[in-house]
Amino acid sequence: VTVYVAINDTCGIHIYNVITPNGDGDNDVWWIDGINLFPDNFVEIFNRWGNSVWHGKNYDNRKVVWRGQNMQHQPLPSGTYYYVIDVKGLGRFSGWVELLR
Repeated sequence: VTVYVAINDTCGIHIYNVITPNGDGDNDVWWIDGINLFPDNFVEIFNRWGNSVWHGKNYDNRKVVWRGQNMQHQPLPSGTYYYVIDVKGLGRFSGWVELLR
């Protein structure tokens, strides 16, 4: 698995683009480095058709975290998903994340 990182040095948020929620303890959740420093945020995940499949307010990598599931806690299939992250005071970040099962 190749992991690419989107880095924005001005804000300290690093967004990883791979999640492998298979229960092995590695990459089982979508981790966003530094997001806990900006608690006023909104994260939304979309499928390839642009439909929102998950969203979370105040994403913190612990209580509010994407686990490769939809809002009904059902596993999403492997594929490419797209994200939009709104961080108050920093702006909007967008890109893609690969979900591998």
